[in-house]
Amino acid sequence: MKRLFLLSIAAYLCASGFTSADTFGGYAYSDNGNGTCTITRYIGPGGDITIPDTLGGLTVTSIGDRAFEYWNILTSVIIPDSVTSIGNGAFYSCTSLTSVVIGDSVTSIGYAAFDCCFTLTSIVIGDSVTYIGGSAFASCKSLTGVVIPDSVTNIEYYAFWGCTSLTSVVIGKSVTSIGDSAFQNCRSLTSVVIPDSVTSIGNSAFASCTSLASVVIGDSVIGIGDYAFEYCTSLASVVIGDSVIGIGIDAFRSCTSLTSVVIGNSVTSIGLRAFVDCTSLAGVVIPNSVTSIGGSAFSSCASLTSVVIGDSVTSIGSRSFYSCTSLTSAVIGDSVTSIGDGAFGDCSNLMAITVDTNNPAYASSDGVLFNKSQTTLIQYPAGLSGSYAIPDSVTSIEYNAFWGCISLTGVVIPDSVTSIGYGAFLDCTSLASVVIGDSVTSIGHYAFERCTNLTSVSIPDSVTSIGGYTFRSCTRLASVVIGDSVTSIGHSAFKYCTSLTSVVIGDSVTSIGTEAFESCTSLTSVVIPDSVTYIGDYTFDSCTSLTCIFFKGTPPALGWDPFDDCEATVYYLPQNAASWRWFFGGLPTAEWQLSIADLNEDGNVDLIDFLTFAAAWQAVSGVDAAYNVDCDLAEPFGVIDIADLKLFASEWLITPCQLQ
Repeated sequence: MKRLFLLSIAAYLCASGFTSADTFGGYAYSDNGNGTCTITRYIGPGGDITIPDTLGGLTVTSIGDRAFEYWNILTSVIIPDSVTSIGNGAFYSCTSLTSVVIGDSVTSIGYAAFDCCFTLTSIVIGDSVTYIGGSAFASCKSLTGVVIPDSVTNIEYYAFWGCTSLTSVVIGKSVTSIGDSAFQNCRSLTSVVIPDSVTSIGNSAFASCTSLASVVIGDSVIGIGDYAFEYCTSLASVVIGDSVIGIGIDAFRSCTSLTSVVIGNSVTSIGLRAFVDCTSLAGVVIPNSVTSIGGSAFSSCASLTSVVIGDSVTSIGSRSFYSCTSLTSAVIGDSVTSIGDGAFGDCSNLMAITVDTNNPAYASSDGVLFNKSQTTLIQYPAGLSGSYAIPDSVTSIEYNAFWGCISLTGVVIPDSVTSIGYGAFLDCTSLASVVIGDSVTSIGHYAFERCTNLTSVSIPDSVTSIGGYTFRSCTRLASVVIGDSVTSIGHSAFKYCTSLTSVVIGDSVTSIGTEAFESCTSLTSVVIPDSVTYIGDYTFDSCTSLTCIFFKGTPPALGWDPFDDCEATVYYLPQNAASWRWFFGGLPTAEWQLSIADLNEDGNVDLIDFLTFAAAWQAVSGVDAAYNVDCDLAEPFGVIDIADLKLFASEWLITPCQLQ
């Protein structure tokens, strides 16, 4: 048995690249040349060991890198006072190690020294230790408590990451910085006191410490790093001292038990998403020192009823208070010069936004937020109900201006408005009618998405483009008229409009975007004007009621499978027959036989034909110059009379799709 053990040790040493010949009592070591030595590899039987202070007459002063790595039969270790340093990975993945006593002379514990010692329950760190390396005790899942002595100045990155049983930690009074992810995922840690010596808390330092209920941040901390306390779901209150200048990105994200926060008077910036999803936070006072509130800083703080914005704030980021559904009012001081889109969007109980009259950039009227000249409507309070007529001074509707106004039933957009911004009326679920003024040239992406009560819309001739997703999921939208100036219909513009039965596409449209009408399950017919040169991927996919597609021109270019899951027939005009084949986009084709009343042979009997007929009305062949033989539809021939009119009327507005 002993021979087998020695053979296995020899094989391990060869595999590890170990070549030293100096061994003594189960330890391989190297002579440092000054009467001291370094343990380079442990080759003993494991169990409970006390590392000797001398080997071969040399004083043991250091435990080398990876010296005990993967020695999973090791159960406890006492490190003597002669040792001054523990190397990188020295005890890495000693998975049976339960306790370690570190001698009083050790000054440094190397990178990953005890990483993945899963059964380590206790560790005594000597008073001489000044340095604890990155990941030193990471994933020590059984470690329940740790005292970091006053001699330590820095806790490096990932030092105690994933110590899921750690319930208490005492941070020494000389520690100046807590590294990135130092205590991340310490899910049993309930409280922590950060001493006054600490000046910085690193990124994700305490992230996902889900049992952490209280934190005291010392008076010397200057910065709270990004994600520092993210997902600390038990954290109920926090006091941010007056020394703190900046609160990082996502610093307190999803601290869902946080009810109050005191922000110190030196904080100048609140980072992106700093308090996002703090659903229990009821109130916040932003001190006068703060100059900027980051995007989504307080987004989805559903219990937030009041916010006081300090007099020095100049910038409020996009969606900074988005979906604060309990917020009833907001007051913007005279120093604010920048408000991002959707800053107060989807605040379903917000009744008014009030702007100081001395503010140089913004104004409010009837609780609605505008730019100073009131040419741009920035935010409509989502708590207001009924219909709203936009003032005639407005030329543009800002991104997300009416987002989440679930009680808005109607809106009139005046002729002064030229653009409707991205997501302007997104999720206005009660909006039943909208009048779009004749000066609007562009409708932005998502502008009316999920307006589930909207039944009809007429897009004026002034509009040149319809953005992507503009009317997606408007499930009650039954009819759409697209003006003659529109040149493109965006990606998924009418997708999931399941009540849409008819759509009139203007004569200037050249491209119909990918999935533009996908899953419009009530759409029975569509007329494609001869201006269209491209139909995108899956444009009419799953339009299961579509039976007729009438093309006025030659075949356009097609994307991937635009008519998938459709049973329609494609009709084309006789004069274009040479360019069509038996199938198009996987659908059968058929030549449309022109109506006798289709005087201009465009496939429709419409106003143009009527005007031609009217010009020839009651003219007699060989007598009147206005006589038009094409208008002489019925007997008696030679005169345009009531018989011709009756036949013309019977064919009025006939297209192939209307015969289906």
